[in-house]
Amino acid sequence: MNLTEALAHSNNAYFEAVGRKLGFEKVQYYAHQFGLGELAGYRIPGEQLGRIRKWKSRQTCGVSKMCSFGEGISMTPLQLGALVTAISNGGTLFYLQHPPVPRQSPIFSRA
Repeated sequence: MNLTEALAHSNNAYFEAVGRKLGFEKVQYYAHQFGLGELAGYRIPGEQLGRIRKWKSRQTCGVSKMCSFGEGISMTPLQLGALVTAISNGGTLFYLQHPPVPRQSPIFSRA
């Protein structure tokens, strides 16, 4: 099974094996490259960083559970949107953009 098939079928065993092979530090590095644990940059009141927390398990490596089931990962909707967009476009992380006021939106300018 390759990455595309694993994503399409939500194959937890695949992602667990990848996490175990990469190790926590490398998974954390790549997560930050995709914007997890970072602010969106809009200065939104109350916006949270999200987090990638290392945890330990007696039965299996903690990073493998993190990669397969998302244990220890929390993110905002903006971070999730950026992550999914980067995956779907081949890996480029674009910072989300929006007009500062609604009337500057292309949707409103068409009316």
